[in-house]
Amino acid sequence: MAVENFDIATAATDWAAPGREVECPVESPGEADFIKKYGPLTVRQQMYIRVNGWTFSAVWGTGTYCTGARLDGAGSKPLPCSPDAEIAVWRGDSGDLIELHGDSVEGWVAPASLEAAIGAAEQDDEAAIRAALVRREDD
Repeated sequence: MAVENFDIATAATDWAAPGREVECPVESPGEADFIKKYGPLTVRQQMYIRVNGWTFSAVWGTGTYCTGARLDGAGSKPLPCSPDAEIAVWRGDSGDLIELHGDSVEGWVAPASLEAAIGAAEQDDEAAIRAALVRREDD
């Protein structure tokens, strides 16, 4: 079944497949302690999908390029799901983002586009990864 939303509660299952590692939710080092002491700076959700030496970061919520960033006002609880997400991609452990259409991230990417990009990563095809990660069309 095709993934219809980016959903923090089901992401590990939604994106699971042989050869993939799904980290969800993603927390920066020290983030939990900071939030406990000061509260969250941003209200967002994030997951990583690692496949064949590539890492995909999908982020949604306040401050990101996605529908979920605009569904509720800043300062609210993180939205558990969004119909699209902001995506960044890098090879290996370098963290150097590949260019996506003139930027380091692509916003408003539908789950089907991310799935196609992951398929391209399984073939180690960087050009196809870029081609797959496009803004979703309005329904």
